Amino acid sequence: MNLYFMVEGAVTEMEVYPRWLEHLAPHLTRVERSQEADTDCYYIMSPGGYDSLLSDLPGAIETVNASGKYDYLVLVTDTEDISSEERIEEILEFMAEEKLRLKKAQLVLITQCCCIETWFLGNRRFCKREPAGADLQKYFAFFDVWENDPELMEKPRWFRGSRAKFHEAYLNAVFHERLASRVHHNSYKKSEPRYVHEVFYLNQLRWRVEAENSHLKSFQTFLEFCGRLRPEAA
Repeated sequence: MNLYFMVEGAVTEMEVYPRWLEHLAPHLTRVERSQEADTDCYYIMSPGGYDSLLSDLPGAIETVNASGKYDYLVLVTDTEDISSEERIEEILEFMAEEKLRLKKAQLVLITQCCCIETWFLGNRRFCKREPAGADLQKYFAFFDVWENDPELMEKPRWFRGSRAKFHEAYLNAVFHERLASRVHHNSYKKSEPRYVHEVFYLNQLRWRVEAENSHLKSFQTFLEFCGRLRPEAA
């Protein structure tokens, strides 16, 4: 089984997904070039942004079709301000308009609702239940990600950036609260997503959705797909 991943984010996702796949599908080996795929391999690339992903999709499909070795073409995108269903429909409509067809491989669409930082906010153990700092208290007062599904969180009027930027800022406040004693290493950075790609963090997200089945539905889709990849699931 071979997989061809296209991820929207050129930084965080390219760091996190290979690490998570080590834990969720350890039988898969990463290859640096798409033509190197043999058996139980995956290739991952990012065009850097949603619009670029759509622009590069025809070439990726051509590569996958020409290879004949890939079983899945996996697209990973943020949803931003729309639903997962709307994002999926948008991609399928684009493919229909461009007459893009996969010969052998199956298309898998993974949506990050609204972004990957939304998923990271689901870690109840890392995110303190009763924050002490004023910044995190302000975020909790707007939306309690400990009790409520992070995927349902909008953004407050007082925040000037996008919804995704608000989720990232919220996560940064969580990091500052949890790692306050580490003066130089207490913030979350998309360019250096420490901790979130570790197995302990992933496991906390898995336990969150096991405890709250209605939470983080888009993350559950990713977990379910990885479960189908395991040899014993065949």
